[in-house]
Order: sequence, then structure tokens, then C-alpha cells
Amino acid sequence: MSKKTLFGASFDQSKKIVTEDILTEDGAGIGVLSSMSFWRKCLAFVVLALVFIGYFIGIAFPEGMLNAPNEDIKIISQSTAHLMGVIGIPMRPIIELFMYSFVALVFINFIPKLNYAHQLVYGWLTMIFFAIFGLFSVLPLATALTLGAFGSLAFILQVLIIIYFGTLKIRSTISNIKGQLYHHKQPAKDWMTLLQTLIKKYGGFLLLLSILNRWFFHFGDINKGGFELFSLIYGWIFLFFSIGYILMLQFIIKHIVTVFYFFKYRNEYRTYFKIPNEIWYGKLRGKLKNKLKNKRRTK
Repeated sequence: MSKKTLFGASFDQSKKIVTEDILTEDGAGIGVLSSMSFWRKCLAFVVLALVFIGYFIGIAFPEGMLNAPNEDIKIISQSTAHLMGVIGIPMRPIIELFMYSFVALVFINFIPKLNYAHQLVYGWLTMIFFAIFGLFSVLPLATALTLGAFGSLAFILQVLIIIYFGTLKIRSTISNIKGQLYHHKQPAKDWMTLLQTLIKKYGGFLLLLSILNRWFFHFGDINKGGFELFSLIYGWIFLFFSIGYILMLQFIIKHIVTVFYFFKYRNEYRTYFKIPNEIWYGKLRGKLKNKLKNKRRTK
């Protein structure tokens, strides 16, 4: 019996997850990046405004904090501000790589694609680059704030919680997709069972102890200053930001698998959904295709 893999389903099996909604911007999951229309593609420039925000958060702000005088730093401590720069500077090449790549992909998107299936693949590639850019842009800020607020022990515990939550969600997503494709549930693996049990039982208590350690004992603490009340708020940024990205990753995985099968069986789905030329090739090329087809019929 052949192994049922995530990307090994037949056309008939893939129809359980690929619906006709994929022909719409909402169903494709990437909005105007799935559009074959030139004017709809122009709306993608609005997203470029987020690039400037990401550049400020990921590069300009951390570098500014690194050498900022004490009197200019408010709310957070000097050591936390310095840590933003220490973390942010090594990440700058990675942030710039995905930032410039995303901007280039937005401009290249104006080049007409062969058909709607190719446009979907390209649109999702662009979205993935944007998601990675956003991730690395926020990491220096979120990491430094958490380390400065709660210390390294609490940060490690937050990372363990994120690993547990992320593993659980991603495994669940993949298992659900396989269940839809093959009509069966994937058995859960046991390699994470011990970690899951420990975090469920003792995670909250250990996190509280790590915060108390930051307040009183300072074991493994990078910030030797006094404990700031406001840090009880910004110290959770890394955890909640990571959880948000994991939930977004679930969404991305579902759509990538769907787009994969739509692209793999694009000719079959074009016939199955009865996709007209105006949608498959875009309005302009679709109309030209229809005219050529009509001329051949009249001859």
C-alpha cells in the first residue's frame, strides 16, 4: 500500500479540498495578488506602504536604539534599547533580502502569466516573501522587549510554549488536510508527548517563577536595572506575536496545498470548473482567444 503523502493525492482526491472559490480573490487567499487584471494588480502597491513600516521596525528603530542617549529612551530601559540594536544589526541583511525581493516580485507581477494557475503560484510566492519579511522585521523588537522585561529564563519558557503550540497546530493542520484527501485521520506521534505534558502542567507556574526571578533574584538576567511595571505588558509581545504567526502559518499551509493541487491538475480543473477564457487568461487575452476561436468556427 502506497504511503499517503500531503502532495501525493490524485485529481479525484484533490477535489475534496479544491473548490470553485479558488477562482475568487477571497478564495485564493491572497487578494489582488491572484488577479489577472492589470488595474487590480496596481492595488498591490498599497501593500508597499507596509514595507516602510517593516523597515522602520526591523532596521531603523533598532539601530537608532543602539546609540540613543539615556534621556531619549522612555518606557524601556537603556539595556533593553541596546539589546534591540544588538539583535537587529545581524538581522539587517536578512530583512533587506526579503524586503527587496518582495518589492521586486510586486513589480514583476505586472508581467502577464501564462494562465490563472501560474498567477496563483506566483501570487503565493510573493505573499510568502512578505510574510518572512514581516517575521524578521518584528523579531528584534519583540525579542529584546521580552528579554528586557522578564529575562532569559522566561524567554526560554516562552520559546518552549511557542514550539509546543506551533508543533501542535501545524501537525493538526497537516493531519486535517490528509484526512480530507484520504478520508482518514493521521495517528499522532509520541515524540512531543513529554514536552506537551510538562508545559500543560507546569508551564504557567514556571513562567510565574521566571518573572519572579527577574523581579528578585536576577539569575540569567541581562537587564540589571529595576523591574518596570510596564514591562508586564510588553514582555508578552514575543509570545503573542509568535502565536499570531503560527495561526497565519496554518492559513498559509492550507492554501499552499490547495494551490499546489490546482496547479498540478490545472488542465483537469479548467475543464471541471468550466473556467472561461476571460478568467483563465485575463479579460484582454481571454477576449482575443474567443475572437480567434470564433473566426476558426466561421471558416
